[in-house]
Amino acid sequence: MRNLNIRLFVVLLSLISFIPSFAMEGFVKASCFYQQKNSFVEIDFIFFSLQKNQGINKLQQAELTCLIKCNNQIVKAEKFLIHKAKNSSSGALMHLWRTAIASGEYEIETHIVNTKDTTDEITIVTPFHCKPFGLSYHLSDPQVFDLITKADSCSSDFCKKGFYYEPLYHHSLLPDRYFLNSYIEVYINPSFLNQKYFLKYILTKKDSLAKDSEHRFWIKTIGSKEEGGQLEQFDVSDLTSGEYTFTVQLLGKNKSVLSESKTSLLRYNPFWDKMFAIEQEQSVDKNYFLSLAQDSVTYAIKAIVPIISSTDFGIYQTLKRKHLLKEQQMFLYQMWKDKYPDNTLTAYQAYMKVAKQVDNDYKTGLGYGFETDRGVMYLRYGKPDEVIEEPYDNGAFPYEIWKYNKVKSTGQSNVKFLFYNTDLAGGDFRLLHSTARGERFNPKWEIELYKNVKDEFKGRNIIDATQVQETFNRRARDYFNR
Repeated sequence: MRNLNIRLFVVLLSLISFIPSFAMEGFVKASCFYQQKNSFVEIDFIFFSLQKNQGINKLQQAELTCLIKCNNQIVKAEKFLIHKAKNSSSGALMHLWRTAIASGEYEIETHIVNTKDTTDEITIVTPFHCKPFGLSYHLSDPQVFDLITKADSCSSDFCKKGFYYEPLYHHSLLPDRYFLNSYIEVYINPSFLNQKYFLKYILTKKDSLAKDSEHRFWIKTIGSKEEGGQLEQFDVSDLTSGEYTFTVQLLGKNKSVLSESKTSLLRYNPFWDKMFAIEQEQSVDKNYFLSLAQDSVTYAIKAIVPIISSTDFGIYQTLKRKHLLKEQQMFLYQMWKDKYPDNTLTAYQAYMKVAKQVDNDYKTGLGYGFETDRGVMYLRYGKPDEVIEEPYDNGAFPYEIWKYNKVKSTGQSNVKFLFYNTDLAGGDFRLLHSTARGERFNPKWEIELYKNVKDEFKGRNIIDATQVQETFNRRARDYFNR
């Protein structure tokens, strides 16, 4: 377990900024495929060069040298000049090399140098094995992807069989990755095609003694004419942290194993680790949350959206999609226990009392009151120290200005919010501008607020203007700045 934690920590370091000033990080993965019984290898390369404390990838172009060795003898060599892909979701430098190769044991020696800074370099050695092609049945190596999208026409090397993919960095599923995207090719001798076959996908987890235990599996039926590429997506949102082996088996009609291929995975999922840890816990607080009905749980979780992280919200969406009531109850319990370990239930009930009042005060008929901008800010920052309501400012939409002397959660002082109501008849005041860190900051808030008198702006033109002219009974700027 200690080694696993170290490996997971290293993967996380490679994706964020706790590394030296500029440090190259990379991943190389080889997968063997077959064409007319001849093997070839697909080698995925992914590289970052991250800046300390910022996580900024400065790697825009690099020189890649790749040697394929067998018994310490070079059998393939190639050099590439690679550029940052415009459509890469990760912002990394990615490259794919496909080349024919005989079956056997190999080693890839990869060296990459940043062309803008030759001191920024890395060498990676990656072993791989291409199996001899089976006479009757065979499977390629399984691939796992970070991203897949449909692509009927695509010029990228990372396109095949009608889809575009991006490799999974270090084969590591981080907390915000809820699905395992898998691709494998099936090869069946034409003499055996006219029967039913099955693909069994198995995830086994290595325990503290490095032994595998079957964790879960999926089975897919493939018809007599479905040999070739098989792209699948599996829900692994509740897969706990650990080191896994991902195995794909081709099964015959009597479920006998005809061919098998494997690859390894790392999963980092602290939320579900906690969920399983508290599964055996017995407490009054936990039992209270487990007694909540579905409608109460849904209402409560919607009410806490203003104060949870985007990652936690993604977890909730997954639980909701899967209709997992118990897990949603445990989600609520875990969140409040983490925040208030000594008075979990009391803190939850106090918050929900405020949330219900906010729901009542700011309800618009389009949703709960705590889902409106004013409701969200109230629950996130608390009751404002001062509220200015102005329904009749000259030329302005009705607006409210909220002021906080100091926000306890962030420590920021003199925080202000300006909400306005363009609907006039309704009560939905939307956030127009704020000085709070992380909230909407709008330099042109005056222009939008006084949209009905847009010709009365200060400056040469409306595009660059940020203020309107002062006139009698036009007070928003004074209210906001005082």
